[in-house]
Amino acid sequence: MNEKNLKNILSYIISSEALDKSINEIASQIESKGTGTTRKECLAILNKNGFKTLQSFKINSLKLIVATAKVSLKDSIISEDEIKSIRFLKLLLDIKEGDFMKDNAIAKEVSIIIKNQVELMFSNDEKIDTNESIQKVNLQEIFGLSYDEFAEITNEAAIAAWDRGSDLINLDTYFDGNEYQKWWDKNKKDS
Repeated sequence: MNEKNLKNILSYIISSEALDKSINEIASQIESKGTGTTRKECLAILNKNGFKTLQSFKINSLKLIVATAKVSLKDSIISEDEIKSIRFLKLLLDIKEGDFMKDNAIAKEVSIIIKNQVELMFSNDEKIDTNESIQKVNLQEIFGLSYDEFAEITNEAAIAAWDRGSDLINLDTYFDGNEYQKWWDKNKKDS
């Protein structure tokens, strides 16, 4: 992992994001020490700010990771170094699969990020190529989503591309029988 990349992202977040003081303090600690930052150091900062455990700071940890993902996706591509940085943050802050979907506001924000990224993928050629497919897998991993959770978020964009004439085989998605039936019923009525 390129620690300079992680430090640059966190520096940007600290200077431009409207995050709580405690989140900025954690981000500052990680920015200064990089991957040498320990949980013990994070817990000391949390205790100073009235949090007893990482669990009690979970929503704030998720906000920091979402902000990190947003900065990483400013160029619409998430690099391997950016993925490693987010993995490090998730490990350090004890973020597990499913955590992003437990809070409605965070889940909505994650959903918007993913939908925007998938729409960008479809916007140039109405299909998902190999690199874009890898990007989708990376987004699913970053936000700790199950296959079903991720499909629920991305299928809306895939259905819109299908409606515009894309070949279903090029959409890198799976529609269950219910989704297919809803699409069929809608298109049958429109014709």
